[in-house]
Amino acid sequence: MAEGGLPPRPPLATINGNDVNDPLSRKKTLKNGRISQTKRSVRKTLECLFPADTKEEGEAQRDRMEEKIKQVKTLMGGVDATTNTDMIDTLMDCYVSTRERFLSSGTAPLCDFQPCPVGRERQGLFVVAEDSLRYLLATVSQHDEPVSSPDPEKHGKPRCPEALTLRKVTYIGHVAVVKIQCRRGCIYRWTSSPHVGKPFLVNLRIAHGYLSSGILPNQYQRICKAAGIGKLSDDKLKKSMILYSEVVDAMVTASMEKAMDEEIGDGEQEEEESKLSIVTDARHAQRRNSHRSDIMALGQTKHRVLGYAPVTKAEEVSSQRHEMRGTKKLYDRFDELGVQIVDHAHDRSNVINKLIRDRQPYPDGSKTTNSNDTWHATKGIARKFKKVSHGAKRTEGVTWHAELADKGAPVKTHFYWCMARCGGSEQVLRESLLNIVDHYRNQHQNCHEGSRCRRDQNYLPTKLILTDQRAVDLLRTFITSQDVYKHASDYVRCRDTLYVESFNNACLQYLDKRIFFGSMNYGLRMGLAILDWNEHVDRHATSRYVKYSVANPRQNEGQRVLVAKTNTFLHDIEGTFVGRVRHNEDLPALPPRRARQDVQHEDGDRFSDADDSGSGYSSSDE
Repeated sequence: MAEGGLPPRPPLATINGNDVNDPLSRKKTLKNGRISQTKRSVRKTLECLFPADTKEEGEAQRDRMEEKIKQVKTLMGGVDATTNTDMIDTLMDCYVSTRERFLSSGTAPLCDFQPCPVGRERQGLFVVAEDSLRYLLATVSQHDEPVSSPDPEKHGKPRCPEALTLRKVTYIGHVAVVKIQCRRGCIYRWTSSPHVGKPFLVNLRIAHGYLSSGILPNQYQRICKAAGIGKLSDDKLKKSMILYSEVVDAMVTASMEKAMDEEIGDGEQEEEESKLSIVTDARHAQRRNSHRSDIMALGQTKHRVLGYAPVTKAEEVSSQRHEMRGTKKLYDRFDELGVQIVDHAHDRSNVINKLIRDRQPYPDGSKTTNSNDTWHATKGIARKFKKVSHGAKRTEGVTWHAELADKGAPVKTHFYWCMARCGGSEQVLRESLLNIVDHYRNQHQNCHEGSRCRRDQNYLPTKLILTDQRAVDLLRTFITSQDVYKHASDYVRCRDTLYVESFNNACLQYLDKRIFFGSMNYGLRMGLAILDWNEHVDRHATSRYVKYSVANPRQNEGQRVLVAKTNTFLHDIEGTFVGRVRHNEDLPALPPRRARQDVQHEDGDRFSDADDSGSGYSSSDE
């Protein structure tokens, strides 16, 4: 069957008199003597070569191509109904349109699916940089013979027809050093990372990710070993930590200075003097008998870290006195900067209360006011109230009364309300607390004018009304025995330590209390916690959701859904860290370790008096 489904024509024979100038027709004399006149068509012959080592392989390639041609013609409408011209024209149009669409959309076609053979699941992995990949592509594309062309000025160096193969892979940390060679002897060496001075960029970036993540050294090693992506040596990590700690320390100092300037500028005072209010708390590195403690000072307005005073047992043996020594350090630091502390809020620590009271007035005659945390003062009210609201039958009316059974949590709420609305007056605070008794006696003449019991004429108490004088006396005695009433001057400003307690919780992602870190490692992790907090505290929320709990039925304010962290400080640390390595052309050298001094005792046991706490780097820093 001829092309287009037409019946085959008899063989043609050329005849004289055919008009070669007529492009539309041609005449042929058939063998039977008849003259056939056919339409002259423009022809284009495409030659397809099938290079192969044997004739059978070439014919197999040709057969596969013919089979594909039949499949394409079948999809286009049938083998007999589709000409070769139509098939080629359609395929070219399809390719051109597809190519233009990909180029205009900025996407590229997917690469071929590459399955992983069985047994190759544990093949070597490494990290590659973009520039190194571009360099590899350029090297492969310019693969040449090792000998020059006879006429290099005219023809240049001919390309090598042999394919490159992977000969050897050496791992340096997370970087692969690859040897590529062809059968003709062309050898290339390629690294998966460019250099920053002497170190590799990939290894520096991985070290930055490890040091800034807060994970432990054994966790990093287990991740790298399980994934098979290489591992940085201990010396590389130690050197990186030394330089990384210097960068973080400098950024922490700048961050706290910036936070202090913002706190002074946004303070409530109208004077141009450097005045601010702080809230402090001590964070112990361990749960019991802590070796070190950190006393943090946060601003009451912006809630950022303004000061940081670490204290170790080398300075103060008793862990209970760490907060006192650290607070003195903070005040000495603020005095050096010429900053006056207007108000100091903290947990109710008697030694800190005394320290604030005994401080000398500032040159302008003002003194720092002392404020205690409202939550610590009221957290035990509901529990303590059970002693006057529940008890044995024989002591009813003596140590407890049934009319007080439903007033534990409401009394705690009254305490918060009185501290928030006393206006800074001790007398108003005490009178408001004593008015709780009259309120539950259904006597509201001294209640706040905005209260519902004063505004609503149809108000009905929801709690039991106190009618027994013994119940009234028990409630009044309970109120006057609380710290908020006895030390009203420490609660009239209604300060809390919520943010500094939240900061202590945020530190746990960098500093686990179950782990004893060395001095350098601990300082690095605390610096990262400060930078993280100062950047992300009080960030906006996208929404709020309410989650009701049976354990806390009165908690109905809900929780905020915060926006994602920006982590800009990590990019700044990385840029400074890599920049210093580039400037110094290498990582810093390790400090010399102090030699061990082993003492031989009579029983044969060896005891070492070596202590890493006095050196710049300890084994705990690993």
